[in-house]
Amino acid sequence: MNSAYCINGNMTPNIPKEIKALVAALQLRGSQSEQLQGLSDSEWKSLLSFCEWASLTFLLLQVQSNGFPRWVMERLERNAADNTRRFERAKATYLAVAKALESSDIQYVVMKGFTKYPDYVSDPRLRMQSDIDLYCPGDAIHQAYSALSAIGYYPGQTVDYSHADHLPTMFREGDWTWRGNVFDPDMPLSVELHFCLWNEKTTHFSVPGLDGFWERRVMRSLEEFTFPAFCEVDALGYYALHTLRNLVRGVPITRDVYELALFLHHHAEDTSFWATWREHHEGTLRSMQSIAFCIAKAWFGCDTSPEAQGEIDHLSPAIQQWFHSFVYSPLEAMFHPNKDHVWLHLSLLNSSKEKQTILRKVLWPARFPPLRTPAADFDKFGQARKGWPAQAHVKYLFYFVSRSVHHMRVLPSTLWHGLRWWASQRQPGKQFWIFLAVSFFLT
Repeated sequence: MNSAYCINGNMTPNIPKEIKALVAALQLRGSQSEQLQGLSDSEWKSLLSFCEWASLTFLLLQVQSNGFPRWVMERLERNAADNTRRFERAKATYLAVAKALESSDIQYVVMKGFTKYPDYVSDPRLRMQSDIDLYCPGDAIHQAYSALSAIGYYPGQTVDYSHADHLPTMFREGDWTWRGNVFDPDMPLSVELHFCLWNEKTTHFSVPGLDGFWERRVMRSLEEFTFPAFCEVDALGYYALHTLRNLVRGVPITRDVYELALFLHHHAEDTSFWATWREHHEGTLRSMQSIAFCIAKAWFGCDTSPEAQGEIDHLSPAIQQWFHSFVYSPLEAMFHPNKDHVWLHLSLLNSSKEKQTILRKVLWPARFPPLRTPAADFDKFGQARKGWPAQAHVKYLFYFVSRSVHHMRVLPSTLWHGLRWWASQRQPGKQFWIFLAVSFFLT
């Protein structure tokens, strides 16, 4: 399979010019920043807002900046200075959390955040971190919850956590208020206690071979402190699965995909690493990771090792066809909503019942967030909604109507895209139409 689906020229028109320019500048082979240099001030403002929302600000700071407007560089440098100070807060938060857990003899692994240095990010100060993610297996998670509660952390109640891989996010009391700066050094970090590495209940399919991740955990060092983490091959496995999970859920993945691409590019000739990867990760686990590898290579032009490329080439025809048809759909969805991810998800399921369940949930969700969900107060870019009423119940009604309109608007194109994807593999027959029909009416 040729996974170089390539790249900027084949992007859908629904992806804005400035985003195409950013992707061109982030290519790991053949990077081009000329398109960024030609942006207007309004396009730069749009790009900077997008980068803040998608956590790409510091990737933009690291590309060739010749010809960037002065005000753009000043803003990026100000963001970097704030995030440098914020990293100190992240370290202090982690050390306080670690002390509380270790004093109760609770074992855990740190995931994401500063653990991505140095393989996935060049400097931990050039990666936005809003929380501390910890994995605690078995009963340890409840002990960790109690230990954090004892030092002032409490669970959030305004978000629906039914599809999360962690307990409700824990916050600490304080007098900080939002001032519109996502890099605010004074913004406290929350803590998320993860109870699984892959949530079969929400994805409706399993990924075998994850038990060894805990057994192979290691101690790592970063500057003046140490922390427990997954070993190098298992860290890659977890990050690839995390990207896959967000991909099939329709959650933005741009930063995660770029970080994976960076790892794959820099380790393409590391034969020892990939030999260990094959030894520790069985076939299905490697195959699931390769879906994330494939999109990383398609978006950012990274080199891949023979082992990684071999797994990509052996993906099923349905998944390969999904990439050929929808490789940029996850990026497009950030600007022009689509639900093309559902067809990838269905290709990973074996049971017709599970496929019907996922299709119904995605096409017309039966659950809506609780009354005081932050989504009713902020748009997808984190900006306060303008023109909406202040009263909570009325605001939620506005939100409910807007989401209903969204699902109705996206439904026809989703079904049409699914039909084209299905037809590209086979001639749709009676069984397909029966499946599509019952997906709407079965409960």
